[in-house]
Amino acid sequence: MRNDPNYISYDSATLSELAVPILLNGEVIGVINVEHPQAKTFDTDDQRTLMTLAAHAAVVIEKARRYQELRDTYQALQQTHRMMEARTAVACLGMASSIYGHDIVNRAIVIREQLHLLQKDLQAAAVSTAAFQHRLDMIARSADRIRNKPLTLPLGAEESMEAVLINDLVGERARQLWQNDPYRQAELALTLDLRPQDSVWASAEWLRRVLDILLENAVKAVRDQSTRRVVVETHTVENQIEIAIIDSGSGLPPDVQAKIGIDYIERTEDAEGLGMGLLMAHIIVQAYHGQLSVGYTGATGTCMRIRLPLFESRT
Repeated sequence: MRNDPNYISYDSATLSELAVPILLNGEVIGVINVEHPQAKTFDTDDQRTLMTLAAHAAVVIEKARRYQELRDTYQALQQTHRMMEARTAVACLGMASSIYGHDIVNRAIVIREQLHLLQKDLQAAAVSTAAFQHRLDMIARSADRIRNKPLTLPLGAEESMEAVLINDLVGERARQLWQNDPYRQAELALTLDLRPQDSVWASAEWLRRVLDILLENAVKAVRDQSTRRVVVETHTVENQIEIAIIDSGSGLPPDVQAKIGIDYIERTEDAEGLGMGLLMAHIIVQAYHGQLSVGYTGATGTCMRIRLPLFESRT
């Protein structure tokens, strides 16, 4: 034993030594080593016993490894679940406050304009009692609506759900937006190929918010392009309604594509305006059993697709 050139001595008193490898899937993951101060102490039975012990040790080590892997996976899933819950909560709060704030701003504009007109009329002494009362009534109504405006209903609230006619919703909202800047700086093309009665079971207000996010991003994507064009299409795909929003921009950066529907997208120069919006849009569409995805993106533009179950096909 001591004459073997590969032998490494640990105890000078050792005259017998037996070493058996612990094998796992053909790989040596350890060694069981026993030593004795008497020469020729170990026989074949000792070797067989030690090999059996090594086999049992391999099984125990493998189970311990698998347990640790499962534990690590479980902890990672728990962390992901907590992160998604937090992001969803933040996104829903952001959506509610955004829609609520938008309505308040509109009402405040009405109040400001009416007060401005009243001031002009009073200065010119050209206002009649009826006209004066009419404007006061408008101001009072706007103030009442602000005071009574409830927070936006949750995504799945039954009282907010209805059969939403998609062609009507998409066409009306796009035309409304294109009456103002910066939307009318881009060419709008509507191709609404759904049947007039095709609908989805959802909240029209929340779906309108999805359209606002995607159309705003599309317009921002084309503003520095020589061709500024936004195409909005609707059609059916296997009992689903698809809304496609296509822009002639320069495409989405790869890091933005990877985060869509998963994470908050930081506002950078290459991804201006994406921020929380796409995460909000994804959550809304998902709440109605749909999917928001990138159809394609590249140097010639980007296609964002919304797919939702066709309401008529529901059983």
